[in-house]
Amino acid sequence: MLLRTMAATSPRPPPSTSLTSQQPPSPPSQLPLRTMPGSYGWPLVGPLSDRLDYFWFQGPDKFFRTRAEKYKSTVFRTNIPPTFPFFGNVNPNIVAVLDVKSFSHLFDMDLVDKRDVLIGDFRPSLGFYGGVRVGVYLDTTEPKHAKIKGFAMETLKRSSKVWLQELRSNLNIFWGTIESEISKNGAASYIFPLQRCIFSFLCASLAGVDASVSPDIAENGWKTINTWLALQVIPTAKLGVVPQPLEEILLHTWPYPSLLIAGNYKKLYNFIDENAGDCLRLGQEEFGLTRDEAIQNLLFVLGFNAYGGFSVFLPSLIGRITGDNSGLQERIRTEVRRVCGSGSDLNFKTVNEMELVKSVVYETLRFSPPVPLQFARARKDFQISSHDAVFEVKKGELLCGYQPLVMRDATVFDEPEEFKPDRYVGETGSELLNYLYWSNGPQTGTPSASNKQCAAKDIVTLTASLLVADLFLRSKTSKTETQQPSSYGQQQDAMYSSYGTVSDEVLLQIHGCRAHLINGSEAVELAAGDFELVQVLDNNVALAMVVRIGNDLQWPVIKDEPVVKLDSRDYLFTLPVKDGEPLSYGITFFPIDENDIVFVNSIELLDDFLRENSCFSSSPSSSSSSSSSVNNGIDWKEFAPKIEDYNNVVAKAIAGGTGHIIRGMFKCSNAYTNQVHKGGEIMITKAEKKSGASSKRNATTNKNQINKNLQRVRKLSRATEKLSKTMLNGVGVVSGSVMGPVVKSKPGKAFFSMVPGEVLLASLDALNKLLDAAEAAERQTLSATSKATTRMVSERLGESAGEATKDVLGTVGHAAGTAWNVFNIRKAFSPSSSVTSGILKNASRK
Repeated sequence: MLLRTMAATSPRPPPSTSLTSQQPPSPPSQLPLRTMPGSYGWPLVGPLSDRLDYFWFQGPDKFFRTRAEKYKSTVFRTNIPPTFPFFGNVNPNIVAVLDVKSFSHLFDMDLVDKRDVLIGDFRPSLGFYGGVRVGVYLDTTEPKHAKIKGFAMETLKRSSKVWLQELRSNLNIFWGTIESEISKNGAASYIFPLQRCIFSFLCASLAGVDASVSPDIAENGWKTINTWLALQVIPTAKLGVVPQPLEEILLHTWPYPSLLIAGNYKKLYNFIDENAGDCLRLGQEEFGLTRDEAIQNLLFVLGFNAYGGFSVFLPSLIGRITGDNSGLQERIRTEVRRVCGSGSDLNFKTVNEMELVKSVVYETLRFSPPVPLQFARARKDFQISSHDAVFEVKKGELLCGYQPLVMRDATVFDEPEEFKPDRYVGETGSELLNYLYWSNGPQTGTPSASNKQCAAKDIVTLTASLLVADLFLRSKTSKTETQQPSSYGQQQDAMYSSYGTVSDEVLLQIHGCRAHLINGSEAVELAAGDFELVQVLDNNVALAMVVRIGNDLQWPVIKDEPVVKLDSRDYLFTLPVKDGEPLSYGITFFPIDENDIVFVNSIELLDDFLRENSCFSSSPSSSSSSSSSVNNGIDWKEFAPKIEDYNNVVAKAIAGGTGHIIRGMFKCSNAYTNQVHKGGEIMITKAEKKSGASSKRNATTNKNQINKNLQRVRKLSRATEKLSKTMLNGVGVVSGSVMGPVVKSKPGKAFFSMVPGEVLLASLDALNKLLDAAEAAERQTLSATSKATTRMVSERLGESAGEATKDVLGTVGHAAGTAWNVFNIRKAFSPSSSVTSGILKNASRK
């Protein structure tokens, strides 16, 4: 029903048009130099005639197509609106480029200038941006461009921590609105609810502001942006909502003043100024922008780039899918449910595995690019090549590419006039991404301060893919899709998935990673795949952080866990466990391109996280990737003998310091931290020496020890997963007695038996302190016999106390994570009952 309703209200796809015949391009050396065809016509008369054709008599598609056919060329001169009579300072003369090869010149920053050409020679009044010339109107050679582009890219990088959570949260509200309308009226229009959803989502993810803090902005902010956008682009856009000639007379004759929206825009400005302090300080302190410049550029990125782009693209994507009758919907549903199951695992990693969904997103961008026109001005005289000729371009000429026709270039795309959902599936499909232009550059390009490519290019396609997957996870499941679990493990997973409050969220994903178990003088590969930092949540309260590599290896992140960054791609994680020496995991990343901005940013995020959430050591040189040893990665087998000394340092630090790990409530002791850091420095020094010597070893002894440690690795991974699932779902939790039943449970015993006793006692001590504080705060208003701790901490003490859950968990290790999971369950519980070490000791003996 939901899909059918959306199909009925979705905009229809544009008609198919194709320009070039499918002939192989001539080699550049054989391409003839040709005089550029076309004409600007008589002054005033020619531009006015072209304007009427563009807006009235032909429309944009036919306007470009008929001229390309007339001149038998995809490169020619013509005029484009706006023009006469009230655009006296706008030059309508352009060089049209309508094939992929000539179009690509628009993104060569050595050849073209992007100054003030966002929508052609016409630039809306700077009053729309508070008098500030925002980054989109700057050329890469202007000093402020790098600062503003850097600000935008850093804002996006930081938003990645909450992007997925905010998207799914706002989609829940959006789909709920649609379903309510369908239930009430039998039909629903989704465009305006979707725009409201987009606005709230972008405020939270980009600006870090909940739109609901201002009821006026929450209700009207998205409407203000709609008006603000329309007033800027109306003179250059064919709308079709007003009959001709009224559209020409009323909408395309003069530019609109910013005064018409100034009052409501000021409300948006004040909203950002008052609430987006962290983001604005980033622009001021790290990128040297004034506060006003930071606000205006943030509003432009949020309103014009992100909101405007999504408002055009997402309805087109939804309409394309819901209007299909070729079986595409069933194919997408099958893929989504195969990858995601019940939907609890929908995240950036899983959506990346949906080849068909991503291909549909790419094909929609090809067929209906959100920005139809791209402009650039020749920086110098140069020769521009189409598939069959070369033309002279003079310095200062304005180049214009009409993307809906460029992306139907038959020399590049097979059957370009057909929408082919799986065009980009497989290796051949991936190669076509080199020719997919929609983001001011190719899909395979990398945004940077030295170009004008959209900073959010990749996050846009992932977000669109997430929306599609989310839609099909919500649609009704056919009977044939329902299967019974066939094994005990599957039955367990099915049981866990029935608890709707428990979820996990991938906060950081780095492609291409290998993990080795370092044992004596051996190194055994444990897992290969994506490295993920996963946050476990219950009712959106963060309970645990876990590292996951591939499908079989995972471990919890703890504050007193030693981590050493040996060089730019190699990390050593040391896990202190009770049943033997510490487990040492050597982690190596293998990026396709070590200088790729996505990889570099991901590593920086990982380092920042580890600094805050583990006992992290690194050297100044570890951020450099210049040495050959770094490029090849550490040979963990060669490096293994050096780790024994380090493990001894860690073991001594645990034995001597864990009774005092908790300092106050949330900090490791200085003594412990200093000891571990000294050990880390030793390891870094050894890594930099790159010694090639290997010690002699007894093969049989080593094999037995490796097998034993591999069993311990699997045991820890299983314990991490099973205990979290069991505890989060409230097994054994009853009123007035929490810890006893927990530690008596099978997964509880298995997990607690692996943790050093000193850490456990310190953990419970810290936990009791927090619980005592919660009880004191609640004593006046809540019963002390049956109130949920989550409610006490999150609702009564506020979100800052909720944040303490992460600190406690990170500080005190595995045991605290287990205990905190228990206390966060919404079950009957007496806060006055103190959990003592005696309960734990007695339970663990049974």
